[in-house]
Amino acid sequence: MKATLIDDKVILEFNIGSYDKNTVDFLSAVELLQKSKATEEEINSISEEITESWWKNNKKRFIDEP
Repeated sequence: MKATLIDDKVILEFNIGSYDKNTVDFLSAVELLQKSKATEEEINSISEEITESWWKNNKKRFIDEP
């Protein structure tokens, strides 16, 4: 891996097949979050909605109801 700083940018170079996809995904998410205008309250609200929806659709997989 090679990291180069040019002005206000960091350029990362990886050999094909030798990078960690999770790291690249994380860095992409950080970049997107910097552009977001959402408030923490809005993000928490959306997170709660997603969690409620997920549990509604997956509850049977984890809790055996009579």
